[in-house]
Amino acid sequence: GVPATPAIYRCSQPRPGLYWARSKADEKYLQIIGRSVNSKSSETKTVYILDCRPKANAIANLARGGGWESKSYYKNCSIDFLNIENIHVVRDSFKELKSLFDNLPSEKGRPAVIQGSTESSNVATNRY
Repeated sequence: GVPATPAIYRCSQPRPGLYWARSKADEKYLQIIGRSVNSKSSETKTVYILDCRPKANAIANLARGGGWESKSYYKNCSIDFLNIENIHVVRDSFKELKSLFDNLPSEKGRPAVIQGSTESSNVATNRY
């Protein structure tokens, strides 16, 4: 068979809020994605939803109208939280780490620069 090719179809979170409001359009969208990866069959494949936040942050966002996909409504979906504490800090840390590499004249000494950077600790402790 043809190997699976991962793809990002959307990069957002639903906004169910405290009352778990539904987005039937989003639910249907993910069902279509599940069927499209298996075009030779009517079987719907599992769609993997990766939420970068810790689940505790997603729970806290419920009060502000945010949240995450409910397994009750998103059939054939697997939802995993990646536990990245603050994705914006991680992004900024990665940019700073990259700039350290970009500004070095040669590869000699790079590990010492990385080890001395407190900003790089966010990148080092998170797996991508």
